[in-house]
Amino acid sequence: MVKKDPVGLSVVIPIFNEVDNIPHLLKNLIKFSQSSKFSHEFILVDGNSTDGTREALKNFSSNPKIKIIFLSESKGYGGDIKEGLKHAHYSFLGWTHADLQTDISDLEVAFNKIISLPNETIIKGKRENRKKLESFFTFGMEVVVLYFLKHYINDINAQPKLFSKNFYNTISGKFWPNDFSLDLFLLFEAKKKNLTIETIPVKFNIRQFGEAKGGGSWSSRRKLIQRTFKYVRELSIKIKP
Repeated sequence: MVKKDPVGLSVVIPIFNEVDNIPHLLKNLIKFSQSSKFSHEFILVDGNSTDGTREALKNFSSNPKIKIIFLSESKGYGGDIKEGLKHAHYSFLGWTHADLQTDISDLEVAFNKIISLPNETIIKGKRENRKKLESFFTFGMEVVVLYFLKHYINDINAQPKLFSKNFYNTISGKFWPNDFSLDLFLLFEAKKKNLTIETIPVKFNIRQFGEAKGGGSWSSRRKLIQRTFKYVRELSIKIKP
């Protein structure tokens, strides 16, 4: 008999050089754990930070709902998340960012929604109160994905992302991108399998500490767009008949 995973949520949080954010992140995770009414765990994956993040995490008093994994080298955003998912205990999985630009409490809303739906579903955030130019770039990415991949996916990089371990098992053996293209990979695979993608509104806060890794500055946003375009083109070639 196949052993079933207990119902609950395992959330992976990739971390790289976030020393200023760590105290606030841990405080929010503990607060969530104390108030949440469902089984869950947080899996923090440090990708070999060099700014004191590892030391801050090592000095953290143990909490049964917070696992910390230290990698000897960073595997990238996508690679670090995949490493974390290998340690997941519960029947539903997810990830979010360490920068606290979206509230940890959004996870409760997302989890309550995913367990209330009868069919296999992906739950993702949809960012509100964003600047017009940022929304324009997001819209542009949606148009590019629709044109090349023939699927409409809104606000691709919004957090959190939640899905079942059953769905994860169907894609875990595939080639996972090691960068921020992982968000697109997950949602595109869901679309290919005709899964429903539901959204929850999330307030998008200004980053208070540290430096954005994905698209915070114009330089990093340009690099993110370039990587995404490259990945979209690669996918479009693979799906051609």
